[in-house]
Amino acid sequence: MKDTEVLEDATEKQMTVIKQMYRKLLVCLLEEAGIKDKHDLAKKQTIAAQNTLNDYIKNLDQPIFPQLEDGPEDWRSVTLAELGITGKAAIILAENDLGTLGYIADWQKEHSSFYELPGIGEATAEKLAEKLDAYWQAHPQAGAGAGEAESETLD
Repeated sequence: MKDTEVLEDATEKQMTVIKQMYRKLLVCLLEEAGIKDKHDLAKKQTIAAQNTLNDYIKNLDQPIFPQLEDGPEDWRSVTLAELGITGKAAIILAENDLGTLGYIADWQKEHSSFYELPGIGEATAEKLAEKLDAYWQAHPQAGAGAGEAESETLD
């Protein structure tokens, strides 16, 4: 066998291996695209369901949560949607029984950051803190009723 025949044989085997690896890569890419599509669809469906629920509750003839007219504790019933918190962060907060500003304020008395919640990263924790800060700045009268909760939210 000549050197060129050995080289051609080795090159052919290498090309066969490369083609097999490339086919595997293509299969993985197609699977990944399918998973991403499913994730994107699930995210859209989650947001749509959250919006439907928010709209339904907003349009009820009577509130489902008792509220005082201009009472000092009105801030406690402010929803995540009213705070501008939506998507995955809203789902995680709701799953942890933190669906209103009142529950969040109570939780913050014992916790230093949203980062402590499973599924909340540092960037999301910062964004949540910013949303709360924006609410307290826009509603200083609510902050007066919040007492300790406001100071902890702003830290």
